Amino acid sequence: TLIREHLSKLKPDVWIIDPLLNFHYYDENNANQMAMLFRKLNALKEEFDIALIISHHFRKSFQGIQANESLLEKIRGSSAIRGWADTTIAIEGRTESGYRKLEFDTRNSDKPFRRLLRYNPDTKEFDWHDPLSLVYEVLKVELNGKELTANQLVALITQKCGHIVGKRRSSIFSIKEELISSRLLEEKKSGKNLLIKLSQV
Repeated sequence: TLIREHLSKLKPDVWIIDPLLNFHYYDENNANQMAMLFRKLNALKEEFDIALIISHHFRKSFQGIQANESLLEKIRGSSAIRGWADTTIAIEGRTESGYRKLEFDTRNSDKPFRRLLRYNPDTKEFDWHDPLSLVYEVLKVELNGKELTANQLVALITQKCGHIVGKRRSSIFSIKEELISSRLLEEKKSGKNLLIKLSQV
């Protein structure tokens, strides 16, 4: 094939496919068809002893996505795409705040690694940020013995930290859930309400 001829001639160490959509004619939503594509790619990787980097996209519509769903779950097409890769890196597009979520997952990792970053025009690099720590430091001061409903807490985070984490409710709810799962905040039921406060641990 033409691809094999080019690889034989150029003998690259790394082969980059950008984007995946324009490279093949298979149905990305069909796991069996994607498996056929990846078998061919694996054969070429082994034959020419090369590393393969593939650029792919998110689904166009995020309707129905849960607030705490990761970027990795938004990758377009069959889950076979993510399952095939040794390492998957997902980065959020441009946001109003300038901060973007970054997640990456390796085949043998316990859970995806998540960070927040922002492009620095002075250094031409991305600066790393830890949104949970930043928000938690603010909440330690603002809550200080107070108990808030989920909506009140989201409003507080939006007001005090919106410039850091953005002001989309889905993003703020995601941060709230991560703070609770990290045991930095705790929930308790009070009558019909569910109240959130700083954890005593």
